[in-house]
Amino acid sequence: MFPLAGATARYRQLSESEYVEALAKGKGMPEHIAQELLENMLLLDSPGYYGGESLDGTHKLVEDWLMTWEEFARSSTKWGAELK
Repeated sequence: MFPLAGATARYRQLSESEYVEALAKGKGMPEHIAQELLENMLLLDSPGYYGGESLDGTHKLVEDWLMTWEEFARSSTKWGAELK
């Protein structure tokens, strides 16, 4: 079946220049587009996707039960078929 999620995963933080180079030279992306993607990623890191604002007001608008990504992944029965 599938290996345990994350068991073979490795994480390595790229420098900003390594990230741009990997996209531009490694994937053939125009450098200005690679730079734009870098800047988008930096915005997600700080100040964050919602600029550090509380999501309490938004959560009150949602009728469904909210769950974490891990809860969703563990509860999903579709992963096996979708990954094939």
